[in-house]
Amino acid sequence: MERCKKCILPVNYPFLEFVDGICHYCRNYKKKFINDEKFLKILNKNKIKNKNENYDCLVGLSGGRDSAYGLYILKEKYKLKPLAYTYDWGFVGEAARMNISKICGLLNVEHIMRTDSIKKLRYLTSLNVKALLKDLKLGMVPIVQSLDKKFLHLTKVVAKQNDIDLIIHFTGYECEQREFFLGFANVNQKISTNQHMFTYGIFNKLKLAIYYSYNFLKNPNYFNEALFENFKAFYFSFIEKNNMVHFYNHHEWNEDKIEKVLEKIGYIRSDDYRSNQWRMGDTQTAFNNYIYYNLCGFTEYDEFRSHQIRLGHITRKKALDLVKVDNKPKYKAIEKFCSLIDLNIDEFYKIVENSKKNLVTF
Repeated sequence: MERCKKCILPVNYPFLEFVDGICHYCRNYKKKFINDEKFLKILNKNKIKNKNENYDCLVGLSGGRDSAYGLYILKEKYKLKPLAYTYDWGFVGEAARMNISKICGLLNVEHIMRTDSIKKLRYLTSLNVKALLKDLKLGMVPIVQSLDKKFLHLTKVVAKQNDIDLIIHFTGYECEQREFFLGFANVNQKISTNQHMFTYGIFNKLKLAIYYSYNFLKNPNYFNEALFENFKAFYFSFIEKNNMVHFYNHHEWNEDKIEKVLEKIGYIRSDDYRSNQWRMGDTQTAFNNYIYYNLCGFTEYDEFRSHQIRLGHITRKKALDLVKVDNKPKYKAIEKFCSLIDLNIDEFYKIVENSKKNLVTF
């Protein structure tokens, strides 16, 4: 597969533009300056107006590397009193659950777990997945995890219930931008670092709504008990505003420092995700990436490694070596996800294989 000469994004990446073999992401890239003083101003401003003496902020805790490290830094460096919050939409991984319990106990942080009926959430997700597999389109793959978007709304609810003004999220950093999710839906949205989805251009949000609506009408299987929840997921993602502060907009991601902290706190890694533990907390990740890899030849790991190259964290050669391992199917994780949604795994593999025959690349 032909790839960018600087990063490793492939030529069939949506809306990718090449000049002399170099993609427009690499040509236009400018490293972001991390300003710790701005974050300190946010914290000091919050201290003045904070109504709750027990908590300085509410933090989203997934049990993954980014949130485990971030919570540690808030407690140890910034001396904050955070209240941790997790929304379990039915697919929080076992290792992630253990990390949540472990780090909250170690740091003496109170933790709130919110969920609806796990059985119902898994059932509704199974309806979405089975509808997707009836007419497998790359632009529709994100519907697999649409029900987890309620966490955006519930975060505000939990903050209000506890009289907390400052909400801090550890949801990724620059390396986790994935424009191809939108690109396969024919939406060309340039995502800046940790950009809130509700700030996307109104024209692009309209295009996205039209794309989803068209595919729903084309595939009647989407008209099921999950339909209303899918509408709400779109609203929570792209319409409802929030004032969450992204931690990694103010704190640099340093792999060496992070690994030292994770080792110190005894961070538990998922055997299912092998060497790359990114997004190990979401059981459906391996399922989605299996579809992407087989239908378009790359996954979100190719984008992840490309961002690392631009940041100067790894070389292009190293990225190519790493992504070979990253993109190997994680069969154990896929099997777990399929069992949770009562999906015949052999039938899933067969559908993906048959979809290759009718594949139209971007």
